[in-house]
Amino acid sequence: MAALFTSLGLVPVLRRWALITGKVDIPDTRKVHKQAIPRLGGIAIYLCFLFASLVFIDGTREVRAILAGCLIVFIVGLIDDLYGLSARKKFAGEIAGVLVTMIVGNLYLVNLGNLFGFGSVVLPAWLSGPFTVFAVVGVINAINLIDGLDGLSGGISVIALMAFMLLAFRGDNLEALALSTALLGSILGFLKYNIYPARIFMGDAGSLSVGFILGFLAIHLTQSATGNISPIVPVIILGLPIVDALWVMVSRLVKGGNPFSPDMTHVHHKFLNLGFQHRFTVILIYGISLFWALFAISAHDWPDYMLFYCYLVVTAITYSLLRYLVIHRDRYAFFDRDSAASLRETHTFRTLATAAGYATPALLTLIISYLLLAVLAAFSADFRALIATAIYFPCLLAVWLLKHRLRMSVVKFTLYLGGLVVAFLVDRATDVGLFFGMSLSSVEPWVFLLMIVMIVCKSIFRQRGELFVSVPEIAVLAVGVFALVTFSQTPGLTSFTHIPIRGGLLFLSINIVFFNRNKQPQQAITDPYLFEQGTHEHQNL
Repeated sequence: MAALFTSLGLVPVLRRWALITGKVDIPDTRKVHKQAIPRLGGIAIYLCFLFASLVFIDGTREVRAILAGCLIVFIVGLIDDLYGLSARKKFAGEIAGVLVTMIVGNLYLVNLGNLFGFGSVVLPAWLSGPFTVFAVVGVINAINLIDGLDGLSGGISVIALMAFMLLAFRGDNLEALALSTALLGSILGFLKYNIYPARIFMGDAGSLSVGFILGFLAIHLTQSATGNISPIVPVIILGLPIVDALWVMVSRLVKGGNPFSPDMTHVHHKFLNLGFQHRFTVILIYGISLFWALFAISAHDWPDYMLFYCYLVVTAITYSLLRYLVIHRDRYAFFDRDSAASLRETHTFRTLATAAGYATPALLTLIISYLLLAVLAAFSADFRALIATAIYFPCLLAVWLLKHRLRMSVVKFTLYLGGLVVAFLVDRATDVGLFFGMSLSSVEPWVFLLMIVMIVCKSIFRQRGELFVSVPEIAVLAVGVFALVTFSQTPGLTSFTHIPIRGGLLFLSINIVFFNRNKQPQQAITDPYLFEQGTHEHQNL
């Protein structure tokens, strides 16, 4: 949660700074996006991962080694994003980071498992070091190379990290579990702004760092003292980006080209060439990655050679079929049926969004009903509670009238804290009788259940630009989550764990009713020339 909420708050700040300073990815003939997009999202991923790791994870030798090596790789990627680096210098930086982690943390690939059915493949000491460098650098560049569509690299990494978390949990590897969780939260916060259409890219600082951590997490799961996972299992989980990188590089070498020169031969380009649109291509690749992750988890007890051979056979069949479809695309007209229009532009979704508009007056009715229940509860509890509840109504009205003059963060925190007070007062008087023999304790859950239904409907079937979550909402929800965790872990406060939840639901309902505006998220600047005009123009933009 720490990594997630800090990432949600930091990414928009970095995006605005990148637009002002011109640190954007300019489109060209090889790239899919059509406008300049900020490329500094990797800074948020790394900093939030580092923050959560330093605060919550014990600084063991392996953890310190991974964080130290990742720092080197992150700096290399950041320099490349800001100023540009040659492929040779990037490889040198990656190798330096890998060597630091290997030497400090004693993390090496030694046992590769029984890959061929003739016994375990154990590398000698003189070979394990170079092979570890080759393997981790390969994973780093596999994640970097597949970062060609909005949300693609981040989504694949999320699937892999969830699989790593489950494997670490089963193997009681708490270090790998904590590192995977921290990185997962950081990427999820970034993905909110990276899903198609992307408003920010992770850049090399993000893709190189994520690939580095994934590579050493795989080694930690399989080679460390607490690791009891077959070495082939992480390879299968990361199989799609690894095979794609190997396929592309070998193809370039066969054609006599540079294996590191950019082109349009990756697996996502093949799906685009078939006629699939951007969004559906990403979904297809997510599906393939999820298939391999589920297969690796469910079959991790199989013999290593069976897993390896199944992986090779299925991959070969898949790539052969994909190559055949690309060559004979004209025979299959159904590929042209995919539309570039978003789901929100369909007639069905617009109808549902119109119907979901009735959730706003319904939420207003629920808010008023709950506040009336609070008045009854306060009146029945004691006079001080009645005064506190009576004060909240004028405060709510004042906040609504002065919301354009006050800082939005102040407004949001005031509403949330007021919601906590109201929820606490109602909780103290659950035995208050209402009408038709019903008590407050029997009515209150239904009010919140209806709130949840209305919030979900309004969130899913929203108009374009509605409910664009900003930093104040993220900060308020983060406070609520941490309050929930604190109450649940503090003796004497466990009975109040539901109060942050109820306060948060009341806050979300008020936010939808009174603060929801149909606004478009800020778009990236499309003319790169604008970045050369000076500071005054940047501020105006």
